[in-house]
Amino acid sequence: MKDCLKHAMKLKNNYDRMKNALPWFDSAVYENEKPAFPGYAAPVSTGYAKTAEATPDSNIRKLKADGIRILRYNSEKCTLESIHALFSEMAQCRMPLSVLHTQLDFEKIEGLAASVPFLDIIIESGDRKLIYHIEKVLKALKKFPNLHMCSYNFCNWMGHERLISEGLAGRLFMGATRLSFPLT
Repeated sequence: MKDCLKHAMKLKNNYDRMKNALPWFDSAVYENEKPAFPGYAAPVSTGYAKTAEATPDSNIRKLKADGIRILRYNSEKCTLESIHALFSEMAQCRMPLSVLHTQLDFEKIEGLAASVPFLDIIIESGDRKLIYHIEKVLKALKKFPNLHMCSYNFCNWMGHERLISEGLAGRLFMGATRLSFPLT
């Protein structure tokens, strides 16, 4: 029985160390998103990149002046064609476009990257993991230097290590947007 308690205590200590490390993990959340486990969520006081949703009438210079650093594409609110006119000014203002892999498949993401090589594009997972996409991610990042990836919800066995070994470490964001709900 004593050995069982010793093993249980080791597991608990390991769990506590992992839980305490979680606030340093990255996250990509949207305005007004609620934490999955509200009883364990805590506010974060660190800075973050403010985002806004792209619309055809987005005023890029005003958004930049207001502190917006990333413009997010939302296929439920507009089409890529309807915001295409913004891309040149976004590039001039060094404001990347963030796209969810659930709203644009990798073929469309690659098409977008090819059509606007001057614009930095961040692939985000949102609430659906990038779990079976390692080959598509690797191919896209290697082919298009203007593509980047937020590593939040990127879940592949040795996926980060593989991307890094392929020379893509500088294209991975460990927290492209704010960390809102670390566990306490």
